[in-house]
Amino acid sequence: MSRMMTLLALALTVGCANNGKNMDLDPFKDCNKFDKYMKNMARREVAWDWGIHHGGFGGIGRNDMMVMESGDMDGASSAPKSVSVSQGATNYSTTNIQEEGIDEDDLMKTDGTYMYAIAGGKLVISQAYPVEDAAELSQSEIDGTPNGIFLVEDHVYVLSNLWWNEEPNPLSGASTNWRDNGGSSLTVLDVSDRSNPKIIRESYFSGTFREARIIDGEIYIVTYEDLIIGEWAESRSDALKTIKETEYEDYQTLRFDNILDGSTWDSWNGPACGCTDTFASKQEGGTYLSTLSALDLSNPLGEIKSTAVVGRADTIYASAKSVYVSYVVQQDTAFTGRRVPQDSVLHKFDVSGDSPQYKATAYVQGVMPDQFAITEKDDVLFVATTDMQAMTSGLTSLEESDGSFHELDHIGGLGPEEALTAARYVGDTAYLVTWEIMLGDPLFSIDISNPENLVLGGELAITGWSDYLHPLGDEHLLAVGMDEDTSGNWHLAVSLFDVSDFEDPQLAHRVLLDAWSSEAQSEHHAFNYFPVTESLTLPSYASEGKSVLEVLSATADGVSEIGRVNLPDTMVDNEYYYCTNVRRSVIMDDMVWAITNSGMVAAELDAPENILATIEYEGIDPCIDTYGGSGWGWNEWGEW
Repeated sequence: MSRMMTLLALALTVGCANNGKNMDLDPFKDCNKFDKYMKNMARREVAWDWGIHHGGFGGIGRNDMMVMESGDMDGASSAPKSVSVSQGATNYSTTNIQEEGIDEDDLMKTDGTYMYAIAGGKLVISQAYPVEDAAELSQSEIDGTPNGIFLVEDHVYVLSNLWWNEEPNPLSGASTNWRDNGGSSLTVLDVSDRSNPKIIRESYFSGTFREARIIDGEIYIVTYEDLIIGEWAESRSDALKTIKETEYEDYQTLRFDNILDGSTWDSWNGPACGCTDTFASKQEGGTYLSTLSALDLSNPLGEIKSTAVVGRADTIYASAKSVYVSYVVQQDTAFTGRRVPQDSVLHKFDVSGDSPQYKATAYVQGVMPDQFAITEKDDVLFVATTDMQAMTSGLTSLEESDGSFHELDHIGGLGPEEALTAARYVGDTAYLVTWEIMLGDPLFSIDISNPENLVLGGELAITGWSDYLHPLGDEHLLAVGMDEDTSGNWHLAVSLFDVSDFEDPQLAHRVLLDAWSSEAQSEHHAFNYFPVTESLTLPSYASEGKSVLEVLSATADGVSEIGRVNLPDTMVDNEYYYCTNVRRSVIMDDMVWAITNSGMVAAELDAPENILATIEYEGIDPCIDTYGGSGWGWNEWGEW
């Protein structure tokens, strides 16, 4: 589903629009204050659940958590190669990332010799180079549903989710009291012997895994938990009784650690962070917790440090010094209980020290399409949004000082009756794309070199739309989206924009592929541009209804099709075809690997119809991770 549809699907939110009120968070003074606050929020949710949901017409929404007692709180492009392997490929592509030097979790990683991929609930390691030695080497069962991985030297870090009523099942054999609303886990494997990886750590969190980043040698993990206290009570009074019987520990993010010390497992369970390391707003709340946890990768078995905020976690952005956890708030409509996405809240965490620290909260009018709408440059925050009521888009610059954000400038009114579908910041320029089905796809350029004086440059209006923008040098942008042919048929489109003239961006070239969609439209990790070979590879659903890997040449002179990598019939599940789609790709020297949940296929980069090697995973059920919201299937918005 495109980012346009994602905007329209934003129905799960926290809080109501506060019309510019101070959104900064403060820490709780002690656990008694934390307990009092969370119980108050839980009671408000009961008022909503047993009002609107059970035939009432109360005016308090389930997520309209406002006003706590003031005494409750104190007022105060490609990732770096993970490992150097002498026998590996001379040049190889890595994870497509937003900010240089900040790695992002993805479904697979490579070191130029070996491929590490999630498939069928397992970590599968294969030799990929040299191609004549290509073979599957090992499979490691991972507790939970793997969602993403990192590769750092001889260790793989697997981020997984535990779904409803699924409890931790660590190799240590230890057990703990666990909530029935699932959770997440960090599994660390020593892969120095690729044929025999060894799990050395299993750490569980009571919240669902959202995203993770590696910044300056530390992994930062964002989890989110809806505590739903009293959700299944048979009456309002039963729900309130359940809340009364809770203790503050019932509201804290939990962690359950299992660490291999030599040949012995050490286990520990308790709160991920203390009450005084948890922050909340006087303006908004809820029984939601978003937790940011950090682990120093120089010591994979070391201490995990966490801090938490009361609120949701929808979109994650990271710079070299900060992690932003954002969510969308809603505005009342004329119909009781009916709400629309309205504004965005962004919590800033400082990650430059020994542990993550909450800094401040920004409140921006409008809704962001994805993480690329955000950037931090020279300590200034830039956020691109669409005002879903006025249906116009804009860009806001903000500066944080003394624990609060202050708006520096704003450009609005872009693309009337259109929604923001893509954004990208390149150097001192922001590029925004808006779209409306009858009007086409305007591309705007904005000079952000002076955050206090944002300058609108040119506007290019063309047919179709773009879902993702990718820099190609300093003067061009690649884009993937959709467009119509002369017969009115829609196609997957790859575009090249010439942005050398700030005031006059131009569509330099566009290729309409014989395909109707690509995961790269909603997941940038599926978009693989490799400047060394000037190649672009991305999965697509071809017009004949099969999944392929598109291979294109992409230079400043234009974009052209080279061919496709087709999967062998033995790797395709014809009944459940979506389980075996091409999801990722890796370019190694003069060949390209197409990666699926059932195996991998290598082909010549310049002649992708020529298959060089096939690795079919042994005993893997490709559909195991397709459901439940894992990285290989549907996400929380019902988006594939």
